[in-house]
Amino acid sequence: MTGERGGLAGQRVRAAMLLTRVADAAHKVVVGGLLAVTVVSGVFVFGSMGGIFQRSYQRRQQRLADGKQ
Repeated sequence: MTGERGGLAGQRVRAAMLLTRVADAAHKVVVGGLLAVTVVSGVFVFGSMGGIFQRSYQRRQQRLADGKQ
Protein backbone atom coordinates (compact mmCIF):
# COMPACT_ATOMS: atom_id res chain seq x y z
CA MET A 1 0.00 0.00 0.00
CA THR A 2 2.84 2.38 0.79
CA GLY A 3 4.39 1.58 -2.56
CA GLU A 4 1.19 2.52 -4.36
CA ARG A 5 1.01 5.83 -2.56
CA GLY A 6 4.64 6.52 -3.39
CA GLY A 7 3.90 5.70 -7.02
CA LEU A 8 0.87 7.95 -7.01
CA ALA A 9 2.83 10.77 -5.38
CA GLY A 10 5.58 10.27 -7.95
CA GLN A 11 3.01 10.47 -10.73
CA ARG A 12 1.63 13.67 -9.24
CA VAL A 13 5.10 15.18 -9.06
CA ARG A 14 5.81 14.19 -12.66
CA ALA A 15 2.42 15.55 -13.78
CA ALA A 16 3.06 18.82 -11.93
CA MET A 17 6.51 19.13 -13.51
CA LEU A 18 5.07 18.43 -16.95
CA LEU A 19 2.29 20.96 -16.37
CA THR A 20 4.86 23.52 -15.25
CA ARG A 21 6.90 22.93 -18.40
CA VAL A 22 3.83 23.22 -20.61
CA ALA A 23 2.72 26.42 -18.86
CA ASP A 24 6.23 27.86 -19.18
CA ALA A 25 6.34 27.04 -22.89
CA ALA A 26 2.87 28.52 -23.43
CA HIS A 27 3.90 31.66 -21.56
CA LYS A 28 6.97 32.04 -23.78
CA VAL A 29 4.84 31.60 -26.90
CA VAL A 30 2.31 34.19 -25.73
CA VAL A 31 4.99 36.70 -24.73
CA GLY A 32 6.85 36.10 -28.00
CA GLY A 33 3.64 36.56 -29.96
CA LEU A 34 2.82 39.80 -28.17
CA LEU A 35 6.34 41.05 -28.75
CA ALA A 36 6.10 40.19 -32.45
CA VAL A 37 2.73 41.97 -32.76
CA THR A 38 4.13 45.02 -30.97
CA VAL A 39 7.18 45.16 -33.23
CA VAL A 40 5.16 44.68 -36.43
CA SER A 41 2.55 47.29 -35.46
CA GLY A 42 5.34 49.68 -34.47
CA VAL A 43 6.97 49.22 -37.85
CA PHE A 44 3.66 49.94 -39.61
CA VAL A 45 2.96 53.02 -37.48
CA PHE A 46 6.43 54.48 -37.96
CA GLY A 47 6.36 53.59 -41.65
CA SER A 48 3.06 55.36 -42.21
CA MET A 49 4.22 58.35 -40.14
CA GLY A 50 7.38 58.49 -42.23
CA GLY A 51 5.28 58.45 -45.38
CA ILE A 52 3.09 61.26 -44.08
CA PHE A 53 6.09 63.40 -43.13
CA GLN A 54 7.76 62.70 -46.45
CA ARG A 55 4.67 63.73 -48.44
CA SER A 56 4.27 66.84 -46.28
CA TYR A 57 7.93 67.73 -46.83
CA GLN A 58 7.62 67.20 -50.59
CA ARG A 59 4.51 69.44 -50.75
CA ARG A 60 6.31 72.13 -48.75
CA GLN A 61 9.34 71.94 -51.05
CA GLN A 62 7.04 72.14 -54.07
CA ARG A 63 5.25 75.22 -52.65
CA LEU A 64 8.60 76.89 -51.97
CA ALA A 65 9.77 76.07 -55.49
CA ASP A 66 6.51 77.42 -56.97
CA GLY A 67 6.82 80.60 -54.91
CA LYS A 68 10.35 81.27 -56.13
CA GLN A 69 9.49 80.87 -59.80
